[in-house]
Amino acid sequence: MRYAALQQRLPRFLWRHLLAFEAAIGDAVEAFASRAPAGARVLDAGAGESVHAKYFTHCRYTAVDLGSGDAGARQGALHRQG
Repeated sequence: MRYAALQQRLPRFLWRHLLAFEAAIGDAVEAFASRAPAGARVLDAGAGESVHAKYFTHCRYTAVDLGSGDAGARQGALHRQG
């Protein structure tokens, strides 16, 4: 099961407890995104499932991931928003 699917199925307090490291990273990314000016260029290298894209809707967000080591991933995926 992917982290995003797990996050949607569990209550927020339980998800934050079970996946404390991922929750801390998400908090840090959200804080950084809130300080990024509108239209700023953001590169998310090694983006995986692009779970942080939601924080950068006001920016020119580009996600890149090679997908190596992830059997279900699209190889060389590129995602752009903004």
